[in-house]
Amino acid sequence: MKTVKRIVLLIVLFINIVPAKAPDKEVSSKDSTILTGEYLGQKPPGDSLEIFARGILPSSNYHTTPVFTPDGKEVYYKMQGRNTISMMKMENGVWSATSEIRLSSKLNDFRDPCISPDGKKIFFLSKRKLSYQKEEKENIWFAERKSDGWGEPQPLGEELNSHELHWQVSVASNGNLYFTSRNTGVEDIYCSKFINGKYQKPDRLNNMINLDSLSETTPFIAPDESYLIFSRDKGGMQQLYVCFRSKDGNWDLPVEIERINYGLCPQVSPDGKYFFFMSWYKGDCVIFWTSAKIIDVLKQKSLND
Repeated sequence: MKTVKRIVLLIVLFINIVPAKAPDKEVSSKDSTILTGEYLGQKPPGDSLEIFARGILPSSNYHTTPVFTPDGKEVYYKMQGRNTISMMKMENGVWSATSEIRLSSKLNDFRDPCISPDGKKIFFLSKRKLSYQKEEKENIWFAERKSDGWGEPQPLGEELNSHELHWQVSVASNGNLYFTSRNTGVEDIYCSKFINGKYQKPDRLNNMINLDSLSETTPFIAPDESYLIFSRDKGGMQQLYVCFRSKDGNWDLPVEIERINYGLCPQVSPDGKYFFFMSWYKGDCVIFWTSAKIIDVLKQKSLND
C-alpha cells in the first residue's frame, strides 16, 4: 500500500516539472553522433530546469546523478538494474560512446560513483562480505587514480562499513566523507572525518539536519564543507534541502529548495557552475540541471531568515 501511495503522489507531483523541449530524435551515445565541448556539448541551462543531455545519455532508469571529474573530461553514472558503472570520456576534444566498467574482477557489482574534488579517488558502493561481517552487505570502497586508469579498489575501514549503508556518498577536499546510515532504524546523514590518513568513527549530523521522524539521504558536501545538500522524505515525496555552515562551524537550519518539487542525488559540478539532481518525469527517473546560482540565492535567504 505504501508503494502504491508513493507512485500516485509522484504522478501528481511531477506534472509541475517542465523539462527542456524534446529533440526530434532520441540519439544513443553509441550512434555516430560526435559530441564535443564541456558537459557533453550541451547548451548551458541558465536559471531554468532542463533535462540534462536528453537524447545523448539514457532517457530514464538512473540510480544516481552523473558525476564529472574536475578536468571535465570524464563522466560516471549508475543505471538501475546493472552491475557496472557507466562512463564516457573526452579524448582529443571528442566524447566517447558510453562504456560499462568494472573496477575489479574481485567484485560482482559497482554502484553510485563519487569522484573526490582533486580527481585522485573514486568512491563507490559494492555488496560483498568483509572479514568482520557475518553476511554480504553494501560497503563503501575506493580506488586511486593511476597513470593507466583506476587502481585496485580497497574497502573503507570497519568504522564506516559497520554501518548499514545506502546510496550516494560524498567527499570534501579534506577527505571527510558524508553518507547515509540506517543504524538507528531511520536513514540519517553521518560524517566520518579523515585524520592522519584514516577515517574516524562517523558522527551523526545534528538535529537541524537529521529529524527523528523523517529520513535524510543522498548527501552532497561542498568541497570546502561550506554547505550540504540532501534529500528528505516527506510522506513519500523526496524534497531537496541545502544547509549552510555558520561562522562558528555549526550547521544552520536547512533551507528547502522549493522550486524543485522532487529531488534525489544532488550534485554540483566541480567548476561550481551547475546543479544536477535526479527526479521523475512521466514515470521515468531522469537527470535535471540548472545554474548553481540557485545555491547563492538560498544562502542569502538563509542569512536573512
